[in-house]
Amino acid sequence: RSRVAVRNPLADNDFVDFLLTVPPGLRQEKTFYFKAFSRAFPKLAKIPYADTGLPLVPCFRDLCIRADRQVRWRLRAAGLKWVSERKHRPYADYNGWMRTVLRPWVESILLDRRTLERGYFNPDYIRNLVAEHMAGANHARKLGVLLTLELWHRLFLD
Repeated sequence: RSRVAVRNPLADNDFVDFLLTVPPGLRQEKTFYFKAFSRAFPKLAKIPYADTGLPLVPCFRDLCIRADRQVRWRLRAAGLKWVSERKHRPYADYNGWMRTVLRPWVESILLDRRTLERGYFNPDYIRNLVAEHMAGANHARKLGVLLTLELWHRLFLD
C-alpha cells in the first residue's frame, strides 16, 4: 500500500499546469474539447452536434446545413415569411418514444412492484412522474435516470 499512489486524473499537477496554459478562449465554448474530439474521432465529428445542429468539422453535411440556413434566412429577410426556419431535430426523441413505442416497457419497469418496493424513492412520486410524462410533460431525463438505476440494480444486485 505504501507504494501505490492513487491519483485523480483531473487533479494531476501536470494536467492542471497544462490546462492553465490553454488560452481562455479555447477553454470557453468547449473549443479545445471539440478540436481534441475531432482529431481523435474524425468520422464521429461529422455527426451534427446537438446544441448547434452543425458537425464539429467542416464537411459536405456542414456545407448543406449552412447553405440551407442561409437561403432560408435570406428568403425570410426578403419578406417571404411563409418560408419556415429550419427545425432543429435531435437524433433521439426520447419524450416521444417513452410515450409511444417504449410506453409499455417504461411502465413495466418503473411501475413494477420490485422497483417501487426498493425504498430508494417515494413510490407515489414515481407513479406521478410516469403519469405526468405520459400525459405530455417532459420528464424523459428523470425517467431515463430512474430506468438506468433500476436496470443496473436488476443486473448487478438482484
